[in-house]
Amino acid sequence: MTTRNIVSLVCLLLFAAILAGCERNSTFSNSITFEGKVYLGQMDTTKNILIVYAPLQNATVTCDNFPEKAKTASDGSYSLSVKTVRTFRGNDSDTYTIQAFYSGGDESITVTGKPGDTVTVRDFIIYEHTTE
Repeated sequence: MTTRNIVSLVCLLLFAAILAGCERNSTFSNSITFEGKVYLGQMDTTKNILIVYAPLQNATVTCDNFPEKAKTASDGSYSLSVKTVRTFRGNDSDTYTIQAFYSGGDESITVTGKPGDTVTVRDFIIYEHTTE
């Protein structure tokens, strides 16, 4: 074998190893997980404060531009994993908008992360929005 053939073979094996690493369930994950809690609240318009009552069960949590959804447990917790495209460009992380919905109310929170991360999202407080 010539030196050129050996270099070509090494490059081919390295490329194959990188592609194999990009498969699902590998260290090069193609998903990102968002975790947090959702609480039920009520706006006290006389004092202009938001009162937090309790964890909110069965709220729906989504991520903008992704089809996956999660429901909150009895303690208000959720774990939402979305499949995303892994890119190898210069950005350290991407921006995601996480939304929590329940009858009469919703809230959106913007977070950053990258595939393979588990992002802890600040608590959502869902309350009915009313206008006077």
